[in-house]
Amino acid sequence: LEPYAARFEDRPKNLFAYLAVKHLGYWAETFICHGAPAHLRAACHASLEALMAGLRPGATLSSLALAAQAKLGGRDLHPVLTGRFGRRIGLSLDEGASIRIDATGVVEENVVYALHVGAMEGDAAYVASALVVLRHGQCDILDRSGS
Repeated sequence: LEPYAARFEDRPKNLFAYLAVKHLGYWAETFICHGAPAHLRAACHASLEALMAGLRPGATLSSLALAAQAKLGGRDLHPVLTGRFGRRIGLSLDEGASIRIDATGVVEENVVYALHVGAMEGDAAYVASALVVLRHGQCDILDRSGS
């Protein structure tokens, strides 16, 4: 992730914030968004659902990214996400295994993933996010941004 550094007048008009907290050595993160149009929120949440549905041991990270991109309805991924739909998170905010269209890795079990999908449309922006862990082949949601 990187700060959104566009000119002030080009920034989204709705509330859009990123929050990360480190507790007992472990990181957690989420996005807070308010005021985005319903259809933009719906597309981002559908994309996030596609990510979580595909999160299975051995699934390729690139296949997850492609499934998520397809649900965005032709919208580009929000630039603050730097081309990534997520990554591993834990003792570091970025433990590798980026979920990107050009990724070569696979999903591992007993690993926490920070998933995020976002897009911009006109002067509105939205990012849906979730912290999940893959246990016994199931995607357990630890935290999820509001809908």
